[in-house]
Amino acid sequence: MDKKTQDMIQAHLGYTDEEMAIFMENPRNLDVIAKAPALQGKTIIAEVVEASGCNSGHRKGDRFVFDGAGEPDHRAEPKKGLLLRPEPSPAAHPRG
Repeated sequence: MDKKTQDMIQAHLGYTDEEMAIFMENPRNLDVIAKAPALQGKTIIAEVVEASGCNSGHRKGDRFVFDGAGEPDHRAEPKKGLLLRPEPSPAAHPRG
C-alpha cells in the first residue's frame, strides 16, 4: 500500500503511528483494504432468519442494511441495533 493511502487510513481511523504500525502488521486488515474499492457503492443486507428471546425485539424477517464500508443505513428499519451472530446463542438456547 502506498504511503498516501496509509496516511489517509491513519487519519480516518485516528491512529497514532504505533497503532497504525500494529494495524499494518495484520494481513487481514490489508486484505480488507484491498477489497474496499470493489465494495464501494454496494449494499449489504442481513436478514433475521430465526429469533427467540431477542432483547431488542428483532423478529424473523427483519432486515439490516449496511453500505459497502459496513456502516449501518439508518434510513432502513428496524431502528434498533443488531449484533450479528451466525448461530443461536448457547445462553439463549441451553443444551440439556
